[in-house]
Amino acid sequence: MSLFSAISKLITGMVGDQRENRPEDVRKVKSALDRLGYFDFRKEPEPHGYVTREMDSGIKRYQKERGLRVDGWLRPGGETESALKRDLKRNVSDDIQKEELLPPKIPGTNIPDEGVPEDYVRPDWDKNNRVYETDKEIEKMPPLFDFGIFEQYDREAEDNIEDIIKGTRRR
Repeated sequence: MSLFSAISKLITGMVGDQRENRPEDVRKVKSALDRLGYFDFRKEPEPHGYVTREMDSGIKRYQKERGLRVDGWLRPGGETESALKRDLKRNVSDDIQKEELLPPKIPGTNIPDEGVPEDYVRPDWDKNNRVYETDKEIEKMPPLFDFGIFEQYDREAEDNIEDIIKGTRRR
């Protein structure tokens, strides 16, 4: 049972002293009270599905602090169950916001991907032209290699092949 399923449907029958007290419902209420600080679910002989004095006093303390009718009972859809669900949702969302998420890992490694360091970000971005100033400078530079050299050899190779085909050139 996940916490979210427990929030959507906390109990199916009445829980409290001298009530229906289905064991699964009692465990859900104890777990919810524990999460909110009104019950210690780790104490021996817990966890079990029976109502205890500690659970009863936890329900009453919760009801009193929330301004609800203090009777020590929870009814499905009742004000105490609704308040518990609301507080659990708030508690879970607070926990999620507080949780420190680990950065993703670089694919194929165990190294955390912490993004690009700020000193590596290129400061010369031209917002209007959508290019970097350094890229403009590079475009102005002469090429490092002259590919026109290959055109001469390509023409010579074509001529040689034509001569071989015509039979005017020896191999």
